[in-house]
Amino acid sequence: MQRALPDAQAHIADESPKYLGVASSDRHVLALAVSVRADSIITLNIRDFPSTYCQSFGVGVLSPDDVLTQIMTEDSLGVSVALQEIADRRQQPSMTIGELLSKWESRLPSFVAKVRRTVMN
Repeated sequence: MQRALPDAQAHIADESPKYLGVASSDRHVLALAVSVRADSIITLNIRDFPSTYCQSFGVGVLSPDDVLTQIMTEDSLGVSVALQEIADRRQQPSMTIGELLSKWESRLPSFVAKVRRTVMN
């Protein structure tokens, strides 16, 4: 990761997470987002990041499903190409786009539904 994204690593002061009102196991995530001035946290664990509280620090909370659905709305052709590339790279076991979508459906229901409506028809 260091070679591919040299600016991706950031650090926070050791004491700052103690003062944030989110689940203790997730305080470091919000502390880091605040310290690097991130617009949003993208997480499957939304319930541990109260939206109103996080927004008071200028940080939104989004699920991967929200983000991918928005990307699909903005660039369905790009998503279609990316899905085909992911399917083509699967070797063991190989998978079709439909099989990938079925695998992801429980965690990304809106995205999968939008892809099926837009790309698979």
